[in-house]
Order: sequence, then C-alpha cells, then structure tokens
Amino acid sequence: MRADSREVDLSAELTSITFPVLVVTADDEVMVTAGDRVTYEKRLSDVRIVRIAGAGHMLSVEGSPDAFHAALGEFLDRLDPAS
Repeated sequence: MRADSREVDLSAELTSITFPVLVVTADDEVMVTAGDRVTYEKRLSDVRIVRIAGAGHMLSVEGSPDAFHAALGEFLDRLDPAS
C-alpha cells in the first residue's frame, strides 16, 4: 500500500475551511514540518498548532497525556465558553 501511495498537495484547499482547526503533533518535524505549520497558519483562518514534547504517533498516550488533554480541552472551551 505504501509503495502505491503518492503525495497529493491539497494545501490550496485549506482556504475553504472556515471553522476552527486544532493541529496536535509531536515535537519533531516528521508528521507536521515547519513548512506545514507555515502553510496552515497562512491558509487556515483559525488554527491553533500544539506540539506535544516526547509524543510519537499516539499523542494521547505517549509523551504527556496531560498536555494533549489540556490542548484539546482549551480548544473545546474556546468553541463553547459556557461549558
């Protein structure tokens, strides 16, 4: 499956996303690179990018689960401040 996969650049489509977006990633440059962050910040109207130190693929359990849950909670609280 990996051999048959190819990268498709959909970054131009990001401008059509009009709702708030939370990007949670590890503190490395593997999944979300510095260039990706610049693209997201430039093309998404409302984006928050959170890097979790020491996290790998399973952000909610590797590194700092508390940091993941805090980032998610803060994002959701911003969407619904009454909660």
